[in-house]
Amino acid sequence: MVVPPRTPTCRVSGIIVKVDLEEEFVRKDWQDEGVPNPPGWIPGTTSPARYRLRVLVREVAYVSGDAGAETCAGRYAPGREDVFILNRTGVRPGDAFREGSPIEGEVWNGYLTSYVLPEGR
Repeated sequence: MVVPPRTPTCRVSGIIVKVDLEEEFVRKDWQDEGVPNPPGWIPGTTSPARYRLRVLVREVAYVSGDAGAETCAGRYAPGREDVFILNRTGVRPGDAFREGSPIEGEVWNGYLTSYVLPEGR
């Protein structure tokens, strides 16, 4: 069993700098190329289509969870760009991510678990 890293859930707001959509893919076995698989990586399983949103972080706050050795402000520092992952199935119909648009959301370990587009869709 893989134990998830001890990271808190954080509320982050910022400006979308770049939007990429990754299509669904089957995870390869990196050991075939002599490289260890990343922790939690299960070769042959399917990763869903997902957005990679590069966001210039403006504000960050602790929401919940175990911070362990990591704080929200330390992980997602205001003034720095970070990439957040959002599975395509988690996107509400009609929502569109645009470069230069604001976004707010809750993040756990780099994944957006919820989001709001403050200036509409």
